[in-house]
Amino acid sequence: QIYHRVWVQNKVDHEAVALDIKFPSSGVHSTNKPIFFILHGLNGGSHEEYVREFVGRRTVEGHTCIVMVARGLMDTPVVGWNVFHGARITDVEVSAEAVSKAKGPNQLLAGVGYSMGAIIISNYVARSGSGCHLDAAMAVSGGLDLREMLKSTRSARLWQPML
Repeated sequence: QIYHRVWVQNKVDHEAVALDIKFPSSGVHSTNKPIFFILHGLNGGSHEEYVREFVGRRTVEGHTCIVMVARGLMDTPVVGWNVFHGARITDVEVSAEAVSKAKGPNQLLAGVGYSMGAIIISNYVARSGSGCHLDAAMAVSGGLDLREMLKSTRSARLWQPML
């Protein structure tokens, strides 16, 4: 899949956030269909199979899909010391705000997060309240009770070291 990469600047720490945009198969953006704003998992990006599957199906249906690439992944530069952090929602905030300003007046912006992206998008929606720039959000395979997962020896061995 060929994406168009654009950059938005995080207003808090001035880091650049990469957005990979895939337009519908027709090549024409439709303001009558929802835009999907996608957050990948911990070590992913727009090239991940589960992201490509979702984007492929939605673009055939005429939707525009935008994948926010986490800091430092897919060879994106990190200028300062603020590397990826799963609790940071400011990258999602500035990205969703930029897309929200560009969408049509009656067009929906739907967020979809996978794994760590699901946790981040859930955190963003919960902390943003009425200021949330998403009209809908879906979390796929995110943790339900992360405090409980801290007790798990399996998670301590597998994914916690990466965080």
